Amino acid sequence: MAQHPTSFTVMITGQIESAEVPDCENAYCKYQVVHGEDWKFLDGQEDGMTQASRRSQGPDDSFVWNFPLDLTYNSTNVFGWPQIIVTVFSTAGGGAVMGYGCVHFPTCPGR
Repeated sequence: MAQHPTSFTVMITGQIESAEVPDCENAYCKYQVVHGEDWKFLDGQEDGMTQASRRSQGPDDSFVWNFPLDLTYNSTNVFGWPQIIVTVFSTAGGGAVMGYGCVHFPTCPGR
């Protein structure tokens, strides 16, 4: 009788692309990936910081980072699916928080 796998592997590849932040000229982003206790971190960097960016001079006035993410996890169930928490800081004035958010990583490939 064939044995069924008792765990699965999830590989996350993407980027922190950009942000629109009003009333700020230079900014950077810190991130942290959180997950349930049944998830085992295998490879990558679960937290970090992007480079500083100057506001774009285009129609959307966004900050562009294009910061790569490449993470690998193993789990026995989908409960506690990984999510990313991002916080955007101004480079002026002692690093004031300009915005924050969190989102689960997609469960399907794509954009």
